[in-house]
Amino acid sequence: QQQQKQQQDQDQDQSPVLTSEWLSSVTLPQVTQAFGLQDNPSLEQLAQLLLTVIHDLGRGCQKYGSLEAFFEASVQLQSTLTPAGDLVGALVSHFPDTFDDRYSIDQTGGPPAQVFFYKKAQLVTGEIYHRFCKQDARFQWPDGDKLTAYVDNVIVATMRYKGVLVPNRALTQKIEEGVDIERASREEVALRAVALCGVEFIVQATGGALGANELGNYLWAGLGKESAVRQFQRHATKTVFY
Repeated sequence: QQQQKQQQDQDQDQSPVLTSEWLSSVTLPQVTQAFGLQDNPSLEQLAQLLLTVIHDLGRGCQKYGSLEAFFEASVQLQSTLTPAGDLVGALVSHFPDTFDDRYSIDQTGGPPAQVFFYKKAQLVTGEIYHRFCKQDARFQWPDGDKLTAYVDNVIVATMRYKGVLVPNRALTQKIEEGVDIERASREEVALRAVALCGVEFIVQATGGALGANELGNYLWAGLGKESAVRQFQRHATKTVFY
């Protein structure tokens, strides 16, 4: 057991620290090898998306030197009223290619609609909050349970299954046939926005028995994994945001 522990310690010492320099220098072959994507041309685009995120993280934490230092600084700079919201904002502003999940959609007879999802930024913030809020005072955020659902194509499919979200015939056909729905298009944004509103309506109708992010987690990891739900095709969109 002692030898095993020594080996584990050595492995940890050899693990790359998530410094800005290291993240910025990661190459595509390293990504394909780390995620087991080598020798599979059909997954090359996925590997490129992963590399985009890694390089974005490297650029965004350059001022701090590492991701760890970024998070430490961000927690220290949080306000007392909206610390979770502050962390979401910090992630979006420092790592836009990874977290800036917002859109401007043209509307007839009015100004463009501004739609904010921030799915991954809220997910990171929510995971930190739920993991540490009961054991570390720094993470007892008063707005930690005020995050929205982390809406992606799994929650959209679950809401379709429940009849909360009903796309028109043309869009339904695209989804069922696996046709790529362009990122930031009116269709892609509408699917996620309606699913997000559906979650909020359910929260209101149940008197807030569950928070929006908790309900979203159930729709994604609970109901969304049931075989009956998985028959509903998830819409296909090439994106780093989900």
